[in-house]
Amino acid sequence: MALKFIQIETTSSCNQSCYFCPVSQSRRPKNSMSMAMFTQIVEQLANYSIDSVFLNGFNEPTYDKQLIEKTTLLHQAGLKIHLNTNGSGLNPALSDHLLSLPIQSICVNLSTLDPKRYQETRGNQDITRIIPYLEYVLTHNQHTQVELLILGHLDRQHSLDIQAISQHFFEAHQCVITICPITDFAQDATHILPKRLHHQQLRGCRGKRQEEWLHFTPDGTAILCCQDYFSHYKIGNIQTASLAEIYQSTEINQLRRWISGEEVAPDDFLCRTCVFAITEKDYLADFFCQSCVLPMELGIEFACQRCVVNAYL
Repeated sequence: MALKFIQIETTSSCNQSCYFCPVSQSRRPKNSMSMAMFTQIVEQLANYSIDSVFLNGFNEPTYDKQLIEKTTLLHQAGLKIHLNTNGSGLNPALSDHLLSLPIQSICVNLSTLDPKRYQETRGNQDITRIIPYLEYVLTHNQHTQVELLILGHLDRQHSLDIQAISQHFFEAHQCVITICPITDFAQDATHILPKRLHHQQLRGCRGKRQEEWLHFTPDGTAILCCQDYFSHYKIGNIQTASLAEIYQSTEINQLRRWISGEEVAPDDFLCRTCVFAITEKDYLADFFCQSCVLPMELGIEFACQRCVVNAYL
């Protein structure tokens, strides 16, 4: 067991209300991580062989007013930086900074290029500036991986959106196309899937979140994983404990025993409703692959090789 990845929500702010995100159901108070707290985390990362730092969460990181200072600090520390964004704040000035560092990747989540459908699903008309922002990034990029994460329900409309986005960006620029099904987050915050999961027996986490990751919210709280929107499973706080103490805290070790199945987890435990839990049955294939029409619409090679579900099977 080794700590490899850090995910930091530097701000709780988000400018969108996507129907598939808990933010649209229950917004949290606005909060931003101070530079002092951010620096405290980064300085302690030197004690670990950290592979990457991800700046994302249930927020829009490009709306953090100190994002330039924070990414500069990460770069000076020699850390790989991955930014996950909806692209709406990726203006030329910020893009120039990120590309000049350069950061390792910029992942932009998209669902459609159609302004009407974008507004219906995300609550605003941001797509009208996201498109030129993305074109600017792709035109000026030399060293950063730019990934377009195309969200949808693995149905025909998803197929049409994938084709439209690919034709607009992929054919003219060098970027990565990734397909991602829209699903429920754990804790019943959204209602996307036709049937609610409730695993009987837990055997681990496909993403090894409890072993290889630490997740920090804007107030410095370390939580179990990226599914814990309401921060029910707190494992420490960087203001009162070191990174080492958090990573080996009594709280996280208890959660690890529940996740692995070493001890029986409470009936309402977060992982019992998570699609990425390792359990007695392969729910990923049941919920996604069996009903997916993308291989037929796009071809198996394109659809499956670019789908995030395939990476977890």
